[in-house]
Amino acid sequence: MAHETENQSGDSENDFSLEQLVDKLGSSDWRVRDEAADVLVSKGEESVDALISKLWDGAPEVRCTAADALGRIGDIRALDPLIDHIDDGDIKVRETVALAVEKIAETGIAGNLTPLQEAVCRASLDDFSKAADGGNAAISLLIMKIWEPDEDVRFSASEALVKIGTAAVPQLIKALETAEPEVTELGIFDPDYVLRATAARILGKIGDRRAVRPLVSRLVEPKVGVRVAAINALAKIGDPEAVEPLASVMFCGDGNVRIAAAKALGEIGDPRGIEPLKRLLPTADEYCWKIVHDALAKIGGNSKRRGCCCKTRVIFFSLRLQVSTGP
Repeated sequence: MAHETENQSGDSENDFSLEQLVDKLGSSDWRVRDEAADVLVSKGEESVDALISKLWDGAPEVRCTAADALGRIGDIRALDPLIDHIDDGDIKVRETVALAVEKIAETGIAGNLTPLQEAVCRASLDDFSKAADGGNAAISLLIMKIWEPDEDVRFSASEALVKIGTAAVPQLIKALETAEPEVTELGIFDPDYVLRATAARILGKIGDRRAVRPLVSRLVEPKVGVRVAAINALAKIGDPEAVEPLASVMFCGDGNVRIAAAKALGEIGDPRGIEPLKRLLPTADEYCWKIVHDALAKIGGNSKRRGCCCKTRVIFFSLRLQVSTGP
């Protein structure tokens, strides 16, 4: 139940008109916004249209307050406008909208919903597999679920997006291309890297070649986990367009990236990968040496790792060990 609040003149918030209360949602003071929202919620369906109009406000805090209030009211009329804001540019608004959809779904899931509304409501209730044939809004909501702290929820969302397949690719690419990390005095602030890495993995499982260039663009970003996820995705897609970029990142300083890129070149199987793989051998450690030879064998640049090759490898690492440890 909304509590009755007073302004500095002693007037109760309930004494204000609907229009005045809606205007208060634009206040710079969060307490004023919340108090007005509480009263609007207490008015129920009378407030719905006015709150819906605030979902298009230019200020994200106003959109958040309106979405939260609509979720608390639970009127099904708000569902479509909320669905339109599932991919809002502000992460807090997206999260608030998702929660509002869940609240409405709890009361409206058994009602007379459109197929798209049903898909989104099922997704918002974590019924990801049933939402797999939903529309774009359902896809957006599933992508948002990748942020969930619950590992089972993230896995279910990912699998549902893979099942949706090519229809999910444009929005997954958009997720992959989220804002670059921000460098602050405290270090690198990058809340989106988990989303980028997960989007890359899903794109790899779907295997759509539209994702190749966006994935290649992630090969040079700061987060190693995202780079490795993009490399693995490119390996699964298998497009030869990725060969030269993969060959280039194979010589970066990170061992995980180097090994992933070598494996990827082997999986793609393009002969252009042979020369860079051979150039990597002199600087490779024993595990990387094995990966490179496996990749070369798959491409056809090195048939087998038995016999002389294996003896040479043992001698090579024995000599390296002697040099590193000294007499």
